[in-house]
Amino acid sequence: MRRSRADEPLPSSDRWLLSWTDFITLLLAVFAAMYAGASVDLAKANAVAQSVGQALGGSQQPLQQAAGAEPVANDHAQIEKELTLALQRLGLGERVRVLRSEQGIGIDIDAELLFGEGDASLSSAAVQVIADIAQLLKDRPYQIRVEGHTDATPITNSRFASNWELSAARAAGVVRMLSGQGIADQRLQAVGLASHQPLVSNQTEQGRARNRRVHLLLLPVR
Repeated sequence: MRRSRADEPLPSSDRWLLSWTDFITLLLAVFAAMYAGASVDLAKANAVAQSVGQALGGSQQPLQQAAGAEPVANDHAQIEKELTLALQRLGLGERVRVLRSEQGIGIDIDAELLFGEGDASLSSAAVQVIADIAQLLKDRPYQIRVEGHTDATPITNSRFASNWELSAARAAGVVRMLSGQGIADQRLQAVGLASHQPLVSNQTEQGRARNRRVHLLLLPVR
């Protein structure tokens, strides 16, 4: 005898959960893939790609560094060497220094080489120094953050109300000079830091002179 329809098992009311779970998994995979594609960190991208592969039931080979890409450390060493040699040829001694840090390459220039006391107008010597530095940096893949620094002595003149204004105006003057030498404006930043990042103590005249400086920080383009 045929079974009646009442005896047939009814579809489970929870079957929609399977489709919903698949949908959420795929959605998460899409967002993870978008994040990996936008990230410039190769290690993080590899980790995300492998997680996506596991979530989708497959495997994912580690991403490879782009062919022909030079290690950043080697590029830093090369530009540091070129800058050091070029500045030595100018005979500036310790008035201009090339530094290396975790952030990137730095160029410290004594303020007395660039500006008069309490002033933000570039001297004739400064024009040549900045022009030579600009030629070395023009075709390099670096952002250039120009920082103005002063000592801790309060400024007292009619043009600048504080060391904040003085340091910012000096940084802006150097940026304007670099721009005029052909460095793209999008690569340049001007920052006034007044006396709040001293290199040495401000208790002596030698220390104050050391702290009065313009610092060019070269940051790799992201």
